[in-house]
Amino acid sequence: MCELAAASTDDELTQVVAATLGVVPRAQMSPTESIVDFLRPQRLLVVLDNCEHLLDAAARLAEAILAGAPGVRLLATSREGLAVPGEHLWPLRSLPVGTDDGGERSDAVLLFAERAQAVEPGFVLDGGTLAAVEEVCRRLDGIPLAIELAAARVAAMSPSEIAGHLDERFRLLTGSRHGRVERHQTLRAAVEWSYSLLDGRDREVFERLGVFPASFDEDAAVAVCTDERIERWDVIDALAGLVAKSMVGAERLGDTTRYQLLETLRHFARDQVTASGEQDRLRRRHAAHYAAFAHRVGTRLQGPDEVAARRRLYVEIDHLRAAAGWAFSTAGIEDYEIGVDILDGILIELGSQPSSEIETWAVAALSRVEVLPPAKRTVLLSIAANDAFNHGDFDQAEALGLQAIASSDELTVGTLLALSAVVFSAPSRGKPEQAMEVLTSCMDRFDVNGASDSLKAAANINAFWARFPSGNLGNAIPAARNAVAAARRAGSPSLIAIALAAYARAFADINDDGALAAADEAILLVRSGAGGNANTAASCTAALIRSARGDASGAARSIRGAVEHEARVGYRLALAIDLAVSALVLAGDPSTFDAAATVSGAVAGPALGHYPAFLGGNHEDRYHDALAHVASVLGPHHFAEAERTGAAMTLDEIVAYTLEHLAALADR
Repeated sequence: MCELAAASTDDELTQVVAATLGVVPRAQMSPTESIVDFLRPQRLLVVLDNCEHLLDAAARLAEAILAGAPGVRLLATSREGLAVPGEHLWPLRSLPVGTDDGGERSDAVLLFAERAQAVEPGFVLDGGTLAAVEEVCRRLDGIPLAIELAAARVAAMSPSEIAGHLDERFRLLTGSRHGRVERHQTLRAAVEWSYSLLDGRDREVFERLGVFPASFDEDAAVAVCTDERIERWDVIDALAGLVAKSMVGAERLGDTTRYQLLETLRHFARDQVTASGEQDRLRRRHAAHYAAFAHRVGTRLQGPDEVAARRRLYVEIDHLRAAAGWAFSTAGIEDYEIGVDILDGILIELGSQPSSEIETWAVAALSRVEVLPPAKRTVLLSIAANDAFNHGDFDQAEALGLQAIASSDELTVGTLLALSAVVFSAPSRGKPEQAMEVLTSCMDRFDVNGASDSLKAAANINAFWARFPSGNLGNAIPAARNAVAAARRAGSPSLIAIALAAYARAFADINDDGALAAADEAILLVRSGAGGNANTAASCTAALIRSARGDASGAARSIRGAVEHEARVGYRLALAIDLAVSALVLAGDPSTFDAAATVSGAVAGPALGHYPAFLGGNHEDRYHDALAHVASVLGPHHFAEAERTGAAMTLDEIVAYTLEHLAALADR
């Protein structure tokens, strides 16, 4: 093997190869000719290691050897290919990290353990260290050198402590093992070696790409990196060059190429940008690009293309989060407003995915909400109102929702989102009449008839749920019908599903066949990718109808999917309702009476106690009557003991227990 790292000129490269092979140069021949003459009769595999810094010279030598010594095969290691005839590229990826489904530990984790035991013989990879080691390996991108340097720190630190220092990895990961070449003594030196081989344009583009926290596409790279010094095609060419040099990764996602820097390289690039004072300028360009993206994708979320748009949204969610976080942490009002623009663009997502993380981004920004113009103030306040509602703080949800509505001059997604928070909070506080008061005020103030179909649908959905707690569905039914009609015209699967869920609840006691068909259609839309906000209302209605018909197994199948969904996304308010309906369903078969009592105790227990399981109408009476029957069969002592068992469960235990017994009932 010919180690070329020590060579710094073309002549030194051939000298290193000649010396390694034991070639005696001939006076009448050049060094390359002497090497080829020596190799001509041989059948060997020659390894040219670390060619990247003298790529042209290594390519000329390789081509000469392949042409003049037919029995020789070459294996060259380099950041990029040599581009010689007959070359086959074999990309070497980082080591896999984590643990697979079969419990097998990855190569990265095993390398860490092996190197850790070399410096700390008592080190054991077990339940106390495995998670931290996996985190270290993941954040170091599976890079063997970085993992070795991190493992060497085990002599003085625990894996958890090492993980805690990885934001300063270039200070942490140094080494002084004998036999290492200088550029392998520290992680920074290894990265600087590759960085130093870039030309000026590629180096500057690489530095700017450090602003991206996750994978990105060409349009984003161009938007962030171009300026008076670097043009669009400079960025496109630089991306290709950086991919070829293994400084940027590339992968296909559908018909789009996504690019990404390893976390270690991203840290290095950001260090360079911070040192140059360019960080805020690049973060601003990044935030502005993704604010524009948020508005484009938000428009698509309101129409027939919604499901594909949602997938696109969540591909970029890390960028939206990072951009909003930066914008809300800066002092400048212009940057602060970019953050609000990002949220405004994707506000519709909160109406269909109430458990999304997006609402949490706005809460920290509320401290400066008064400096915003009214329309932008409505955006932040409406999001914060929904966040409070989802966390069971109904007083705060109503207060913020009313402020948002007061700030709005027209009917918008933000206005309706705020109205939704008020409409659902009021009955949860035991004051359903307040929902009707606010609804009436909004309908009088804003022009619903002149709004888009998507806004009309959302307004009518709110109108239905505001009237629903009163039990007087005569006025609520037209709103449900209007919601379905407007939603179908708009074409948004989420709006259609939410409207159908309202329609199903409206007709559950009037036309249960029609209600069940509407509920099942809504559930199917959710399973096909529509937003999950319809899931609980539709699934509960379907389960309640089937339970009332005596179809306990069908009712269990209807509600089981909702419990799984809401537990997975973490929407506790909806989960509380799902579990209450589950208790009612389990109370429909003697084989699951114990389970019904246990789940009812969990619904009222501390894990879910401040989330009211609001069933509405005569379903509240059905719930209590069903549990009273279970108590009479089991006996009050037995029933109370089962309730206490449920109340003592953690949320994960409640969900697992409920799903287990629903599955047993569904299979009967």
